Amino acid sequence: MRKGFTLIELLVVVLIIGILSAIALPQYQRVVLKARMAEIGPRVKTMETAAELYILENGFPAERIYLADLDSDMMGGLIPPVEGKHNYKSKYVSYDVYCYATQCTLLAFFNPKGDFSGSTEDIIISEYLYSSNHKWDKYCLYKSANTHALALCKMFEGYQPTAN
Repeated sequence: MRKGFTLIELLVVVLIIGILSAIALPQYQRVVLKARMAEIGPRVKTMETAAELYILENGFPAERIYLADLDSDMMGGLIPPVEGKHNYKSKYVSYDVYCYATQCTLLAFFNPKGDFSGSTEDIIISEYLYSSNHKWDKYCLYKSANTHALALCKMFEGYQPTAN
């Protein structure tokens, strides 16, 4: 009577586990990426609303105003800007809003690695509100050579993917 497994049986089991993990890992990474991007939509909508309320109450400002000037309640959970900067950050997204003269600009820089030290953002959610049409023009900017970033942009419905 034989005890244990043969080398061939063990190799077959390792091969099957390897094949299953090769199939599951990319799906897992995609789900993690979508979860990281899920924060952008609600925060951007909140920032749109804050900018619109500011404009309804005060009109378009003569001098440039920033996100901190709009509504302090909406920045909960974000890291406040360092001195001299105006953008608020989460782990993977940096947000900036500014209004001046006849337009408001809203930017969300998404970087799945959480590295904002250089211009390594995968995508930039960009919205513009003009006094002439009172509606947000929505764009998702990505580097033209980055097909991964284009796929990320396509996940945002209502945003026009634009190579930069």
